[in-house]
Amino acid sequence: MSNTRREVSCRKQHRSLGELRSRRFALAFAIVSLLLVSRYSLPAYAQYPASCDKNKECIGNAITISVTSGKGAQYVDVDTSYALDNFDTAITFEAWIAPEPQPGKIQYIAGLWGPNKDNNDQWVLYIQDTKIYFALSKDNSYKGDSDNTVAVADVPNLYAGWHHVAAVWDARSTAARIFIDGVLQATATNPLYPETKLHPPEDKALPVQIGSCNALYDDTALHRTFLGQIDEVRLWNRALSAQEIACQRLIALNGNEPGLELYYRCNESPSNQVLCDATGHDHFGLLRSGAACDSSHRSIPLTYSAQPASISAKLTCTQDTDFTISLTDTSLCGDNVWFGLYGPYAGLYKLSKNSLSLTQGVPQSFTVHLHTDLIGPLTAGIYVLNANSCGDPLYIPLNVQRVTELNYSLDRLDLDTLYVGCQSTTTSSKTLTICNPGPTTVTIYNITLDSNHFALSTPGITFPKVLAPGGCISLTVQMNMLDSSHTFLDTLRVNSDELCPGSGVIPITGRVQDVLGILQTDGKTRLDSMQFGEVCPGFISGTQSFEYRSLGSDTVVVDTIVYSPKGNFFGAGIIFPLRLLPKTAYQATYARFRPDVPGPLTGTVTFYATYHGCDIVKSVALSGRGYSVDVDFLSPQVAFGNVTIGKTAQQSVTIIDSGVDPRAIDSYLKMGDVFTIVGGKSYKLSPGEKGPITLQFRPRQPITYYDTLTIFDEGCYQTKSIPVQGTGVFQAFSFTPP
Repeated sequence: MSNTRREVSCRKQHRSLGELRSRRFALAFAIVSLLLVSRYSLPAYAQYPASCDKNKECIGNAITISVTSGKGAQYVDVDTSYALDNFDTAITFEAWIAPEPQPGKIQYIAGLWGPNKDNNDQWVLYIQDTKIYFALSKDNSYKGDSDNTVAVADVPNLYAGWHHVAAVWDARSTAARIFIDGVLQATATNPLYPETKLHPPEDKALPVQIGSCNALYDDTALHRTFLGQIDEVRLWNRALSAQEIACQRLIALNGNEPGLELYYRCNESPSNQVLCDATGHDHFGLLRSGAACDSSHRSIPLTYSAQPASISAKLTCTQDTDFTISLTDTSLCGDNVWFGLYGPYAGLYKLSKNSLSLTQGVPQSFTVHLHTDLIGPLTAGIYVLNANSCGDPLYIPLNVQRVTELNYSLDRLDLDTLYVGCQSTTTSSKTLTICNPGPTTVTIYNITLDSNHFALSTPGITFPKVLAPGGCISLTVQMNMLDSSHTFLDTLRVNSDELCPGSGVIPITGRVQDVLGILQTDGKTRLDSMQFGEVCPGFISGTQSFEYRSLGSDTVVVDTIVYSPKGNFFGAGIIFPLRLLPKTAYQATYARFRPDVPGPLTGTVTFYATYHGCDIVKSVALSGRGYSVDVDFLSPQVAFGNVTIGKTAQQSVTIIDSGVDPRAIDSYLKMGDVFTIVGGKSYKLSPGEKGPITLQFRPRQPITYYDTLTIFDEGCYQTKSIPVQGTGVFQAFSFTPP
């Protein structure tokens, strides 16, 4: 066996033995493929465009292979490889590869080759050390290695990042060619056995493989699947030109280019085990043994440049100006680019064009126009993108500063944020200094604000103010604390006899931020107070629920919560310090009310917290009322005196509501034997109203009876009692004879 044949890893075997092994392999592959198609429910792509081709970016994920030997070796099977039957007079395989070394081993990039004998050999692309091999098997020839055409490219920096590899053959030239990064690196022919037609595999069920080939297990000590990442896999049924290879490697294709038979963008998610064929030809890629599409760090170099690369300018009193920028293509291919503006002041600039078609070495220009009355740095930029969406944008910074006759220490006043409830910082201010660098005198007539959101202070300055060359004045703008979040915008205007348009227009921004949210249970509405209603003295009210949250961008630490007056208002037990994370909801807590006297009671619940070094104090008003329960008897007792046994006597006792609340009262007797309540036992009394309770006494024996009459408040369960007594006596008869 020759060295060349070992490199292409195909040993000539006895034809009948090879056919038997090939058929067994084909049967096993067909069964596995059928199971996988059933398991993953492969969609049926009828035509271009393929419905699965969603992410068309040329840089995203890439096929990632980490296990290269044994039963767990990873690779990709091209489903429906039997349909790739039009590869007889030309072929191009291309891909981006980032291999990792496997010293002394053969690692396959792709191919339709093997197993065992050249009956099923067609083409194969593989790596050994720093060399890349492209081998093709001649049709209708079984002469061992001697009839193969093999091109070999030495790539010293093969393992230093990403490289584009293209393997090309056509019957007319019979030559096998290898291009590395768009440059032809190797060409080979076989003069004795010229490759005029690709050998079709006899076993149609054998698949084209990516990252491997069907000869993998012919020599388990030498052969390995690919180790590393593979991206942008394309298989053509024609020979691409050198310019097509050099140019198309840098772009994403549509998928319907002439001769493009298979196209894997490799942008599937890591959990997806099927590669989409962007051509719509249904050549799905089946990821085997854990091979997956994972994130890639591949980059595309820029193929155009800008002159100037950035713009820096200082404009004095200028409202309108134009800058010219030239773009030049630095590749062999030309570029279609489009561009736009970015940055905080992008709206002040306008581009003369939004796109260009670039030709190699021919500069093309466009202008960017600036129109503004604003002063200070007007930072923006231009981004230039390849229309094919490949590669990073080219950024052209625009560093333009507009100045006027008067110089301002700040081009805008951005006041520091105030935090609601902060005890140490209740105002925020900025000082602006205005100077006249000369050479002429400038008169400032006045300085005003557009609204009352901020306070303006100009101590010691009387307007109009004549500012001589070299003279300066200072002023202060202040923002005061509020009790809720607000963003304020205003404009400070310096009115003077300066001739520069836009001079003295200074934007002002300020922010008051509520960081500790005490909220109602909807989690949105601020809680300012809690009303507990009316509660009987000594009783505990129902709960009033509320929530607390961090409304800022960082954690709020609640140190303690204090209820006042203590005993009348209280809440749930909480372990302090309480850390409130931003954008996090917490379970609602509650407060309760317990009056100890009748009448209205007010209090507060105060939250003490810290945020960004600021001591935050926030209070919520509390209110409730203790019922006034003051119903009593106007008589200290009910005394019936002597009542004849068997007779009935009645007496009424009066009760009065001396409080300020209406009350519902029930009455009852402790014994209820000879004494009874007549005329109703329940009463509703308004404040100051009196009502009678009528008792009846019917003695049965000549003794003194005792009982207790009690009134009972239905709402607050308070009682008042007085004694009841009466004596039974026999009726005395007197007879006076005539």
